[in-house]
Amino acid sequence: MGPGSETRKRTYTLTILSVIVTAIVTNTECRSVLSSEPSETSVSGDWDYLMFAQQWTQSFCIYHKQETKTRVVCRIPETVTTWTIHGLWPTAKRNPPTFCNNASTFDVKEVQPLLQDLNKYWPNLLNYNKYGIWQHEWMKHGTCGQNLESINSQYKYFELSLMLNKAFDISYALSTHGIYPSDEKAYPCDNIVNAMQDTFDTKVWPSLNWYTDKISGKKYLMQVSLCLGKDLVPQNCVKSSPCHANLDFFIPKITHD
Repeated sequence: MGPGSETRKRTYTLTILSVIVTAIVTNTECRSVLSSEPSETSVSGDWDYLMFAQQWTQSFCIYHKQETKTRVVCRIPETVTTWTIHGLWPTAKRNPPTFCNNASTFDVKEVQPLLQDLNKYWPNLLNYNKYGIWQHEWMKHGTCGQNLESINSQYKYFELSLMLNKAFDISYALSTHGIYPSDEKAYPCDNIVNAMQDTFDTKVWPSLNWYTDKISGKKYLMQVSLCLGKDLVPQNCVKSSPCHANLDFFIPKITHD
């Protein structure tokens, strides 16, 4: 490893610390503008850790086209060129909580200052609802984290997700280890996981999800999930490596139809 790599590792460590501090410390200016504080009637489920899921949009669109019987088209916005956010999920070892506050509603005005970044790094790939993905993720998962200071409002929940996406930059981690999107070349699972562990300076195991193409048989890496404690310190998602012998993944090139 060269000096540049070590500098990048130190930068990631500092970034994570910055994420923790920024997320927890009260932002007085935002609080005066945004009103999405948890209501007295909100009920959050019991949970143990956060799962931060990032997805490769092209793999998702391949999956959507082959597996869903719907007229809804999967389209990747022109601004999307990297790994994007799927969600930030308060998760329990058993029976993960969902839809913890049915009285809550998603209000796009609450995240107005974040819209440019949300559109780029947490895009809505399906055209049925402009804000559909954010509404779904907030109602299903965000409402379950309202007992944690760093995500106890809509603004904080989406802001922290964006910050984590920048801190855990999968596109950078892979490219600096010679792993690039390709329709012809597959990469060993171990190489992909090692690239992330090395770049993020952590030995924790992520969770991987992939889709096997019904026509070609190619395995497309679709989602990488990192697990974090309530203090936002990375921890294992699985007990051991998610890779097994001869498991290779394609990361297909993004197309903007």
